[in-house]
Amino acid sequence: MEAIKTAHVPGFLRLLSTVKSGTIGEVRDVEACFTRLTRDELRELTDVECGGSFTEFGSYALLPILKILGLDYDSVEFKMFLAENGVDVYTKAYFTYPKAIATAKTGLKVKSEGQLLISGTKGYILVPSPWWLTHEFEVCYENREQNQKISTRFLGGGLRYELSDFISTINGYGKSEYKLTAAESIALAELMEKFLAARKKLQEATKR
Repeated sequence: MEAIKTAHVPGFLRLLSTVKSGTIGEVRDVEACFTRLTRDELRELTDVECGGSFTEFGSYALLPILKILGLDYDSVEFKMFLAENGVDVYTKAYFTYPKAIATAKTGLKVKSEGQLLISGTKGYILVPSPWWLTHEFEVCYENREQNQKISTRFLGGGLRYELSDFISTINGYGKSEYKLTAAESIALAELMEKFLAARKKLQEATKR
């Protein structure tokens, strides 16, 4: 089971429901950001094989893109800055879909606004930082008087929601399968493999 607690929290599920209801029209762009300034001696910056900003936070930043726009993207391109040991300290993944685009942004030595922005043909939805702990978001329109803030209950650090679904799955209820499907988990793994290949290519080019 993919360990992304955001997929299980009530606020994120409410967000997806709002998007799919057509409230903001057809989605044309999704921008997700997850950055955290980290000390140089920590694993995230010293583990050359598995460390780095995208392996650390990429799954979270990719989650809303895949959940909202789907798995059938046309292309994905990675741009990144590397530390001296080859670990990426700031990465952006650019997606193109048949009728939409998306950006996933992660950082360990670069700080940015950790928000989620979903742009549609009728309006947009802004989930403030930290969006991955989704407990509120705002539906915004051209006429600001029509804007609507939506808040949901969020208990603790959010891990209890993932644990609850995990236990339900073990017990055979399977009611949480739609929150993060097997196909989505596979897509996340494939994207991570594409990223690692792109990082390795950049590492080799930097050494020359």
